[in-house]
Amino acid sequence: MGYKIHISLLVAFLCYTSAASIPRDDYGRIKRSAAVVRQFKQQTGYNGGRTGYEIDHITPLHRGGCDSVENLQWLTIEEHQEKTRRER
Repeated sequence: MGYKIHISLLVAFLCYTSAASIPRDDYGRIKRSAAVVRQFKQQTGYNGGRTGYEIDHITPLHRGGCDSVENLQWLTIEEHQEKTRRER
């Protein structure tokens, strides 16, 4: 568990230090990159996705997380729904 916390802090720091270069849409929302998703799928060996799983931002975009491979993880659909509920 401690390992995940350290990774989350590192990702948050990296996202914070590069915040000026994060592309945003006309409403100020962070644009999600299809290329990042493709790269994440390739790196994890699931080019076509994983049945029963969704891709999640470890540190949510609305909490300063960035749209990068380092900030993505696979969660089951149920885990993702629960995490999303807790983060709102």
